[in-house]
Amino acid sequence: KTELPKGTCSQKEFENFRLKKDDVLITKDSETADDIGVPVYILDDFSGAVCGYHIAQISTDKNQLFGGFLFRFIQSSNVNAYFETEANGITRYGLGKDSISNLIIPLPPKLVQEQIYDFLQNQTTQFDELIAKSKTQITLLEEKRQALITATVTGKIDVRSEVVA
Repeated sequence: KTELPKGTCSQKEFENFRLKKDDVLITKDSETADDIGVPVYILDDFSGAVCGYHIAQISTDKNQLFGGFLFRFIQSSNVNAYFETEANGITRYGLGKDSISNLIIPLPPKLVQEQIYDFLQNQTTQFDELIAKSKTQITLLEEKRQALITATVTGKIDVRSEVVA
């Protein structure tokens, strides 16, 4: 079990900012503008955790906006471009509260939001699995390539007997 260091927030701050199920967290500042607004979706309540001041915590009206939908919406290229444009800075970029508050969020019916989230979860899981398999295959091919080069240059393979087409 990893023990995280204790912060310095008051009990009231702790209650206000503890991580709650269905919250969305986004990065508010970074070294590059394209790394602003990266979201994380909170799946469960965290009784003993709050987010730091470099992170924006977005709690939604559960009757109108499903956090999973908001999470996926923030991942879209349009929102990414908006946040990148809104980020201020030269050596470190920051996103102000107004930029986050002024984000226009489409509000389809909550059931549709949940269906969109479920669809994207399913599809991205499939993509992630395919990417992982591809990376494994690439690693194996790189190892085979290196073994072939090593075997050839050390004379373990007689290239004179190989047919070159």
